Amino acid sequence: LIDLAAEDQDGVAGLRSRLAALLPDARDMVPVDLAREGLLLGGLAGLPASARATAEYQYLFVNGRPVKDRQLVGALRGAYRDRLAADRHALAVLFLDLPQAEVDVNVHPAKTEVRFRDPAAVRALIVSGVRRALDSVGVRPAFAAAEAMAAAFRPMEMGIAGVAEPALAFA
Repeated sequence: LIDLAAEDQDGVAGLRSRLAALLPDARDMVPVDLAREGLLLGGLAGLPASARATAEYQYLFVNGRPVKDRQLVGALRGAYRDRLAADRHALAVLFLDLPQAEVDVNVHPAKTEVRFRDPAAVRALIVSGVRRALDSVGVRPAFAAAEAMAAAFRPMEMGIAGVAEPALAFA
């Protein structure tokens, strides 16, 4: 049993403070906030450096209800594609709010799984929201970093005015 005092901060600061008492590396999580076509996504997403070997620190909520849904977990994994090794799982606490008519909570007896009227829109919202949050703090896909490093080592050629110009890349 965890006995915590009431949180006196609102919004992301309050969520981050509360999570710091419950999750490892919660202070290093970045805020996620995206609204699109009546769908709202908020919460916190972990940096790749704090990823774990299991998905035990992934908490997903739909209209305030905690869920363990393969579609949502898959969308979260898609958001971290090229930013996280395939055998690692990001820390995440995400809250998805959408109109009741857009979600069916009666899929599973314990109501832990849901079905969306437009699963593609939900997936796109999660992928976009988490990627924007990661991009905002400079977390880029691994291939982008590799391309930048490769470009730094390409030989330079002298241009017409005697100014160094990058050599043509290999095809």
